[in-house]
Amino acid sequence: MSRAVFPSWRRGRGESYGWGIHRWPAAGLEVFRRLLRGELDALPVQELFQGPIFGLLLVLKQIAEQLGLTAAIGHSALGKLALFLVLARLPHQGSRLSAVRWAEDHAVNEVLGLSSFDEDDLYLALDDLCARQEKIEQVLYRRYQSRRGAPPPRLFLYDVIISYLEGEKNELGEFGYDRDGKRGKLQIVIGLLTGAPGEPLAVRVFQGNTSDPTTVADQVKIIKEQFQVEELVFVGDRGMVKSRPFGGIYQSGLAARSMRLGHAR
Repeated sequence: MSRAVFPSWRRGRGESYGWGIHRWPAAGLEVFRRLLRGELDALPVQELFQGPIFGLLLVLKQIAEQLGLTAAIGHSALGKLALFLVLARLPHQGSRLSAVRWAEDHAVNEVLGLSSFDEDDLYLALDDLCARQEKIEQVLYRRYQSRRGAPPPRLFLYDVIISYLEGEKNELGEFGYDRDGKRGKLQIVIGLLTGAPGEPLAVRVFQGNTSDPTTVADQVKIIKEQFQVEELVFVGDRGMVKSRPFGGIYQSGLAARSMRLGHAR
């Protein structure tokens, strides 16, 4: 008989509860006897292995679905690969080749429905994204507009960043104004257009020697033609509007007013 005693709050006495080992099945009793005798100590321990990691990709996919990103990119094979690139970029900032290696430890097949793939497949997905970029942006903008409700959004934020390149074969890579402190490196200019809350709506990449004001006309064209917005407030730093024609806003056919803190003209 095996017995354990637990304290009781009643009358300061303990209460005992017993389990009758004699009621165990015969096979269980025999294993227990052999365990106590040490006869099982020499048994080999089964090798442990780790299955694919589910949680990270699953949570990221749910966020992408809530944002409408999954529907915008599509459910084709290339669409799934593109979604993987977006999701993997958050926890793993690496190359396409390293993303393939990263996928080996995660439940890519179970969560995203992707079988084996290599870096060439990921580059094909990037080509597909490039070909469908405007359509994807339109879908995301309509979803953004529906969340915002009436009236349609009129306030847009815009800025550019510089990214230097280590390679030499990028068709947009040029030497330009160095903001990263990487002298002697080719660079590209990236323009990001967002809504009032800072939600990304469109992105464009320019040659590395492109000045900030000359990138504005493309952004206004996106707003007018892709998003069908005629009246808008376009917010950028003063480098965008430091000289006429205000970075190409007049060229787009829109009336423009340049404003700086404490000054207006």
